[in-house]
Amino acid sequence: MYVGFRSSGGRGEYELVGRHGDLVAAQLSNWTLRWDLPDLGKLDTNLQIDPGRSGKARLRRVRDNGPQIGRQIAAILLMPFPTRSARQLSIDAPILRADSYRVTRIGVGIGSTFDATTQTLAMTLAYIEVANRTLSELHDFHARWQRISVIHRRISHLPKELADAIKLHLDALRSNSISDGLIPAARQVAHALNEDSLAEGTQHDLVGQIESILAIDSTDIVVPPTPDLVDYDSPEVRLRAASEWRSVRSRGASGQRFAREVKEAYDHQCAFCGLRLPSAHGLHSGVDAAHILPWANYDLNVICNGVCLCKIHHWTFDQSVLCLQHLGDAYVVIATRRIEALDAAARQFFAGAVGRIPDHRLPLTLADRPRHAFLDILNGTIASSLGIKGDPNYAAWLDSG
Repeated sequence: MYVGFRSSGGRGEYELVGRHGDLVAAQLSNWTLRWDLPDLGKLDTNLQIDPGRSGKARLRRVRDNGPQIGRQIAAILLMPFPTRSARQLSIDAPILRADSYRVTRIGVGIGSTFDATTQTLAMTLAYIEVANRTLSELHDFHARWQRISVIHRRISHLPKELADAIKLHLDALRSNSISDGLIPAARQVAHALNEDSLAEGTQHDLVGQIESILAIDSTDIVVPPTPDLVDYDSPEVRLRAASEWRSVRSRGASGQRFAREVKEAYDHQCAFCGLRLPSAHGLHSGVDAAHILPWANYDLNVICNGVCLCKIHHWTFDQSVLCLQHLGDAYVVIATRRIEALDAAARQFFAGAVGRIPDHRLPLTLADRPRHAFLDILNGTIASSLGIKGDPNYAAWLDSG
């Protein structure tokens, strides 16, 4: 289940979509919505599920003067304020610029509670999807909340004006109600940073700026919940969450060591296409160390959980256009259905990587080669996102086209 943005004749509306266990969104007519924030309790959102004439589970404000749902989320997470107007959407990166993007989807977390007696949905947050006209990205709520929580614990180390502003923001979150006080509190944090990051057209991340003042490396403190433990609404969203997780874990000291060891094991050669692109004569390396399995119940930063890929084939692997599978002791590159979204020239180019990977592109040490169990778990998730039933390994992928 998730809260999704639906375009309409005006500025668009938000509605509750899907199911949570046995409950379907359409069954929650006239229920009220509350945010259930970690360690801070429940906040009244001033929003009610009102299907009206449409029969859809639309979210409408109970009182006219409260902030709409996208601005609530932005203020809670100290993100630039979004817009609902299509005319204001930007077309390029970064997406998170004030009044230039939309909050398009808010995932309902597994800890959400549905109280039929009071007709109240106390919603924990799993993820936030944001988008402009051409781009979209997924933000894990728990990852960002961990960063904000660390800042809360270190308020005393901040300059007084900024510390007072963050205390004001924290007090607004503890107020048991999303009121007009939360929006000014978020703006006050921006003002204290001497950077109006919530003003139109700016692109600065308030959380990142505060971490810089506190000399915090967010990659050392943020470990997002693993995709198999979060109630993401669809395999597609879980797959995107895995991609976000890889991005977080690729930074920091352990990530740098992992990258170096994987590249050395593959002799700086792309396993998919065979290009060898080491750093030389002032040029940076042209290959990446791609994580295979993003879940935290394995020791991720080990060579057998990585594969060396050039930049362009790293993209195909991360987007599940091409996947890596094992067939006995051999490793095989398979094109998934996602390749059909590309134009003919791109499909022809990437088809050149499909097939068995020659041994000379793989690590000499067998233990450093991709672990079969890791590939099976990843490919099972990809198969689910593509609607492949049964065995997600080689034969099933051939049937998938």
